[in-house]
Amino acid sequence: MIEGVDHQALLKFLAGLVGDDAEDVAQETYLQALTAPTPWRPNGPASKQTWVFTIAKRQAVTWLRRRGRRQVAEARSRMTPMAAVPVEWDLMHDELGNE
Repeated sequence: MIEGVDHQALLKFLAGLVGDDAEDVAQETYLQALTAPTPWRPNGPASKQTWVFTIAKRQAVTWLRRRGRRQVAEARSRMTPMAAVPVEWDLMHDELGNE
């Protein structure tokens, strides 16, 4: 955690973005904030909390992108090629004709 940043507010913010992964993203946020090449400056235009929340938003977007790619890859690996799926043409034709 970082002094001057409300951890519970950060978790609530992240939960709205990433759901149950909020704590993991918060930890990534703190790591990014502590190792940032341009650290927060007390005389800067943003408060420390605003600065950390901005980092958190970026971390959440990165997290969602990674998770999305992983879910798509997993789904593709479970997909059956269309040639292997038995198709009952008569049944489909009857269902489509009755609509």
